[in-house]
Amino acid sequence: MRLWPLLAITVGALLLLAPVAHAARGMEVAISDEDAMVSGKAGNALLAYQTAQALNATRMRILVQWSGVAAGDGGAYEWGAIDNAIDAAALYGMRTQLDLTGPAPANAAGLYKGLRIRRPNPTLYGDFVRAAAEHFKGRVDRYSIWNEPNYPAWLAPQRQSPALYRKLYVAGYRAVKPVDPKAQVLIGETVPYGGKVKGKRLGLATPPLAWLRDLACVDARYRRIGRCRPLKADGYAHHPYEFTTAPTARRFPGADNAPIQTLGRLRAALRKLARARALSAADGRPLDIYLTESGYFVTGHRKVRASQRARWLPEQFQVAARQPGVKEMLQYNVFVPTTTTFTTGLLTLAGAPLPEYKSLLSWTQGAAKRGLIKPNTGPIVLPPRPSATPLDGTSTGPQSGVTPSGGGGAGAPSGGTAAPPSGGGGQPPPGSGGGTPSGAGGSGAPPQSGNPPTTTPPPASCKVMIGSICVVP
Repeated sequence: MRLWPLLAITVGALLLLAPVAHAARGMEVAISDEDAMVSGKAGNALLAYQTAQALNATRMRILVQWSGVAAGDGGAYEWGAIDNAIDAAALYGMRTQLDLTGPAPANAAGLYKGLRIRRPNPTLYGDFVRAAAEHFKGRVDRYSIWNEPNYPAWLAPQRQSPALYRKLYVAGYRAVKPVDPKAQVLIGETVPYGGKVKGKRLGLATPPLAWLRDLACVDARYRRIGRCRPLKADGYAHHPYEFTTAPTARRFPGADNAPIQTLGRLRAALRKLARARALSAADGRPLDIYLTESGYFVTGHRKVRASQRARWLPEQFQVAARQPGVKEMLQYNVFVPTTTTFTTGLLTLAGAPLPEYKSLLSWTQGAAKRGLIKPNTGPIVLPPRPSATPLDGTSTGPQSGVTPSGGGGAGAPSGGTAAPPSGGGGQPPPGSGGGTPSGAGGSGAPPQSGNPPTTTPPPASCKVMIGSICVVP
């Protein structure tokens, strides 16, 4: 029994060093930390963007709650904080993708355990998605429809969630494509495991592959049933969290579960759905996979030891990069939050790097040199934001329009109990990464005092403010 941990470590180390024979070259490294990078409510925004660039992140994901940006029931929305983050991300070499999700406004869904997630109105949701696509056209090139719909804290009733989500997805896809045909629309954003196996409950979620079959209207053998029309998408979004076993283990209980260890199950399901003409890309091919949340707990009852986090996190990215068709892998949160139980991350709030940041940084640097991931090559030119949106963040609408750190992969949008949680960010040491925009200041290293420079007054002129921090002078 004691030989297995040593064997797992050895196999993991060999995997990291082995040449990549069939890897999907050019995988995107992505980052998400709404509290630091959008609202500026926790952590240092400047350090967060510098950290992401150091890790060769080329994508930033923002989880946008419908009720948080809705300005009443009249169809107006307040996008300013998101526009600020998009501009900052571009100047630090990242494109932005938005996950447009619930809870819904009061007029658009019923209550389930205090959240407006019960049978959301697909017509009104389509209006919301269309408004986002119109506002962000040319500045956002990837959208996801809802978040974790196979988990009951995001979409209810749970047994009806495949049918409910299908209507939301169709409405969202039809809203984006006429406005911005080049923008990608991802389906899914699923929790990686759930249900019972041999009498043991693994989680509250519906197992993702069983849920996916119901969504696509196929039976257990992937034969089409009912009168559902084929679904088209630009990719499948999935959250491959798993906290107890090395990512290289290649096993996990439940044939319909697909955490990082058994991601091949999801690939096989997508191939079968494409063959059945139930769900595919526009050209009929199986959907590519976008891993849009992951990470490891730093504290709490699911805490992973620091030495394991440092080993498993780069292994997780390596496993993803070796999978054919995997286009993106995201670490959720730059800073480990202290106001939620979903404590994945790479930096403390004071800016001190955790061991997994250092190991992930080393992996991303080597992977970029080998062409395994896309390198961050510096600022990206975007069209200007709509003229009505302020630049300084002083009138950008409610900060609750984006999900607080830890609110995306783990459970209820405003608390609640958890399925797999969300993860985390990074800390660039001096000289790492592709540099910062001119005048942005600093190498990205934590200050010697151990405290982030949140008390430094902003300069008289600032192009982009995130909270009280000037990220682009």
